[in-house]
Amino acid sequence: MARKPKTVTRRKFVAQTTGAVVSLGAAAAVNVASNSYSSLLNHYLGGRPTTVIHAEGSENWDSTYYKAAYRGRNQAKEAATKIVAQVVEEGAVLLKNDNGALPLAAGTTISLLGRYAADPVYGGAGSGTVDASDCVNLYQGIANAGLTINDTAFKFISSSYASYPKAAITMDDPSTAAYYIGEIPWADYSSDAQSSIAGTTAVIVLGRGGGEGGDLSRDLKGDVDSGVSSAFTENSETTNYVAGQHELELTAEEKGLIAAAKSACSKVIVLINASTTMELGPLMSGEYEVDAILHIGSLGAAGSNGVGQLLVGAMSPSGKTTDIWAADFTADPTFDNFGGKQYTDVSGFYDSNPNGFKADGTAYFVEYKEGIYYGYRYYETAAVEAAAGDYPGFDYDSAVVFPFGYGLSYTTFAETLDSVEVSGDDVKVSVTVTNSGSVAGKQVVEVYYAAPYVKGGTAKSAVVLGGFAKTSELAAGASEAVEVTFPVRSMASWDSDKSGFVLDSGDYEISLRTDSHTVVDSKSLTISGQTLYHRRGHRDHPLQPVR
Repeated sequence: MARKPKTVTRRKFVAQTTGAVVSLGAAAAVNVASNSYSSLLNHYLGGRPTTVIHAEGSENWDSTYYKAAYRGRNQAKEAATKIVAQVVEEGAVLLKNDNGALPLAAGTTISLLGRYAADPVYGGAGSGTVDASDCVNLYQGIANAGLTINDTAFKFISSSYASYPKAAITMDDPSTAAYYIGEIPWADYSSDAQSSIAGTTAVIVLGRGGGEGGDLSRDLKGDVDSGVSSAFTENSETTNYVAGQHELELTAEEKGLIAAAKSACSKVIVLINASTTMELGPLMSGEYEVDAILHIGSLGAAGSNGVGQLLVGAMSPSGKTTDIWAADFTADPTFDNFGGKQYTDVSGFYDSNPNGFKADGTAYFVEYKEGIYYGYRYYETAAVEAAAGDYPGFDYDSAVVFPFGYGLSYTTFAETLDSVEVSGDDVKVSVTVTNSGSVAGKQVVEVYYAAPYVKGGTAKSAVVLGGFAKTSELAAGASEAVEVTFPVRSMASWDSDKSGFVLDSGDYEISLRTDSHTVVDSKSLTISGQTLYHRRGHRDHPLQPVR
């Protein structure tokens, strides 16, 4: 039986024709886009290698502006993960390691303790934000290194920390920030969790958040100008605050946790999970002294893997402190300058700022009043002045817990200062480093200078870091020659009267140090004649020696 032809109405014909045209147009658009952006699509989705066609006469031009090191997103992410772990492996600082507490033998049972063990700081506020859901956590990173983790204690912390408010750093308006530490009191741990840590090695994680746009609190119970949120609310943590307590000292909850671990565990190791310095004097001696301290910073996407490698000794720590760690932050001259200081008479600066600052003359900012005397430059200069009898009452050993440039290793190093010379526009310093210990490791070579100073003259720090370099990994007994260079001009000092940087004539002490305070050796370098450098750094004419 013959099939009857389909009846196509005028409306259906128009709809089918339109659909076909749209489909054809979409396919054409995709085809054109694919051809036009084939290199980009191949880069992100994989495919044929990128092809570059050179116009006549441009054959020798370097037209590859973005040179792909990896083929596709997955390869790039895998490489980035390794780099993040390496940053922690080489940047973490071993601050204390009594009686070889670290490294730990593979298979050692550890109790990860503290809120930040399960809720670590991966990054900061603003541009430092990290997606925590895509990060390797501390449990994973440490387990990957072959250590056994006490699950009873960790599961309790993981299921409980959300009940304890912690710091929330905000950029646009510091008055909305919260500064709670959020540590879980030891008394709140379940009885099973408490008993489970007996005989294990405690690894306590102490954390502090932070970020751009606001300082951490100078007084946790003070007013808004001290860095406390105007929405401050009392809770079980705040009842333990004492007058003048700031955010970078240990809380009652943290001290209680350490005391409990010391009582029950075979050894206590503390990880400082923060991008800031802290007051760690109590951990060095006395009631809360611990066996080892490792500053791991903010972890990023995969830094936890690096932490694990350091704990088991697969890598020897080689990081150095990038700031001085003071015993009492409130005694530092910079302390009073910080905080949520709000100014209401600012004009012409924030008016067109797109980042949420109001255009009504209101702004938050910090006014620096110390000149060059901040950080290690203050403490090292104060030590020299105190030794000369010009700064009574200052004691460096009491004021400083860890110097700038300080960091321990699982091995030891011997360094010799071979030569110091001016080569062209640079100071060239040659050093030999020998691994005098029993395991492989890297060492950072630190070279400092001291410019000639006349009392009452141009302000100068007693010592300044000139340059540094890290060795390759040295096997036990191996040596390496290291050269550190820095511009002669960098030793000049700002002179307000001359509106420029002045390099005074005289003897400059070039010293090899293991940190800003500990001298290995030094040599004198003589600079003849006085030289002025413009503010932008362009060399001007030699000046006559100061008479």
